[in-house]
Amino acid sequence: MIFVKEIILKEAVDIFLKFLDTDINANISDPTKTYLAIIIGEQKKIGNYDFLTQVLSVFSKQKDDPRKIFVDYMYNMKSEKRPSIYVSLAADSPAQNPMSMGQGYSDNVFIQTAGSNTPSDTTDDTYNTAETYTRRFSSAINLVIISDNSNEVILIYEILRAGFISLLPHLSISGFENLKLSGQDLIIQQGEVPANTFKRVIQLSFEYMFSAIDLTQKPVIRDFIIELNQILDK
Repeated sequence: MIFVKEIILKEAVDIFLKFLDTDINANISDPTKTYLAIIIGEQKKIGNYDFLTQVLSVFSKQKDDPRKIFVDYMYNMKSEKRPSIYVSLAADSPAQNPMSMGQGYSDNVFIQTAGSNTPSDTTDDTYNTAETYTRRFSSAINLVIISDNSNEVILIYEILRAGFISLLPHLSISGFENLKLSGQDLIIQQGEVPANTFKRVIQLSFEYMFSAIDLTQKPVIRDFIIELNQILDK
């Protein structure tokens, strides 16, 4: 039915961050075996910012650490948490729709209106049904990364982008079709975000199907009664 893309994407970010934290702790005796060390490869530093050392620190903060990455559905002006990631809808527009109103892409809905509601006894059950209509949309969502440290923003941006590439099969199964990744520095209007804050965005462009049911319900025909009259030859 409805497709709440923001919830799925936030959960995907949470899953990835939890994976990184678990992986770091599982390889604490030899950090070179961590997922992060493997994907970093030869990229050792950004200036004097040691990539591996910092990335292991950034993604393994304890829950009560003020520098633990905070993820939310939208930017909270009252929150001072840094670094943070929030989900922002960039665009939602019609895509190539199926013919008619898209009946058949999702099953019709059946609502029981009478009966014993007992699975073993359906003799007196009656139902109404409602058509399901489906539309296709083209969408873009921004994952905005904010921190008071510019190198930290670059680090989180690159690692999170790698994570979403790894999660492409999961997102595809979840309903994100033709998913494409892009990114850019983000310009936010003055006053929306505190000064001396650095921003970068990962944009996910995709298509998805969104279904809703007809407001009118129709009774489901359960039985046919055929009456035959005897025809006599004269």
